[in-house]
Amino acid sequence: MIQTDMNKPSILIIGNGLVGNSLLSVFIKNGYDVKATTREDLNLLDYVTSLKFFKSIDPKTIVIFAAGISGGIQVNLLNKFKLYSENSLMFSNLLSIINYYEFKKFINILPACIYPASLNHPARITDLFTSPMEESSLFYSTAKLASYVGVTSMQNQDGFTWVNIICANVYGEFSGYRKFDTHVIPQLIQKFVNAKQNNIQEVQLLGNGSSTRDFIHNNDLADAVCFFIENNLWGLNNFNISGGNPTKILSLAELISKLVNYKGKIKLAGSELNGTNYKVLDDSEFRKFGWQPKISLQEGLQKVIKSLNIV
Repeated sequence: MIQTDMNKPSILIIGNGLVGNSLLSVFIKNGYDVKATTREDLNLLDYVTSLKFFKSIDPKTIVIFAAGISGGIQVNLLNKFKLYSENSLMFSNLLSIINYYEFKKFINILPACIYPASLNHPARITDLFTSPMEESSLFYSTAKLASYVGVTSMQNQDGFTWVNIICANVYGEFSGYRKFDTHVIPQLIQKFVNAKQNNIQEVQLLGNGSSTRDFIHNNDLADAVCFFIENNLWGLNNFNISGGNPTKILSLAELISKLVNYKGKIKLAGSELNGTNYKVLDDSEFRKFGWQPKISLQEGLQKVIKSLNIV
């Protein structure tokens, strides 16, 4: 049985999805008193009940926000208002409440889509706001970028150490993969598995396969956040976490096809649904403290596929 270390701060993780569950596991393993909320525990769209929830939480607790409503290109295009309005309201309510109760330490985990779409180099914090974001995810990414601004607005307040962590595309083992998910890795896994199981001879990809993405396994992301807290790196304020494996979408599809043992062909739909051409993060500012991801992309994909019992 893992014992809680009373000398370590309590952790409250908002969200119990892919990232939230992994954070919970890592902090438990490292001896923290930690809880991850579900939508039933805490519905941040409801300000009044959320205010009551936080009244019972010790303000010395470190709050980590790892929640939100998201999807891939198709979800972004079909649910613009929902993605913008609900993500904006959730975070606005949260910041207002934790500021009211004076929670001093807060970590906001953000997606890479808040960076400009036109970058052709690994993104750095200084690249934020320099040009427009990718159009298909604009409504979701605008809400998330606003949360970045909200956190930075508190960074010069005495005693408050609120931090933004921008991460590469997150993937990993999670039961939610069994439901339709339009993030690129679960989408591709489902496509190739379905084609294999139903003897479909061709799988079509959105876009032309030339877009480059950086992926990080959820366990590596959780390990990085724990490393940040364990090493008391709160002075960083805003930084990136990357998997360090820039990969073209076509290469990713070919790798997944191989791992699920699919024998058919891959057809490219065209460039219209490519999304951002190059989305890779520069996390050198964080890595200089000694953190490195442990799970390669191929190893991570193998773990995901094995966990689904589909090969």
